[in-house]
Amino acid sequence: MKEAGAIEKDQKAKNEILKLTAPNVWNLNIKQNAEYEIEKGFEEFMLVVREHTSENLDTITTFRFYSLLEHIKKKNNGR
Repeated sequence: MKEAGAIEKDQKAKNEILKLTAPNVWNLNIKQNAEYEIEKGFEEFMLVVREHTSENLDTITTFRFYSLLEHIKKKNNGR
């Protein structure tokens, strides 16, 4: 970054890159936004695990939870 104006060019390039992705609205009351999709997806995962296992989901570890999901996927898809 020794070139004259290098810092400004770098910042301008970063700003242009950030403009390529539209921001997402974080509001559970609006469908199709990130928070809604994440919350809905998590609840769907919980329902699948609860439906196919007898695990206590109030005390399950994250590692165990995702291991169970993989097991359920393999079992249902034959892979």
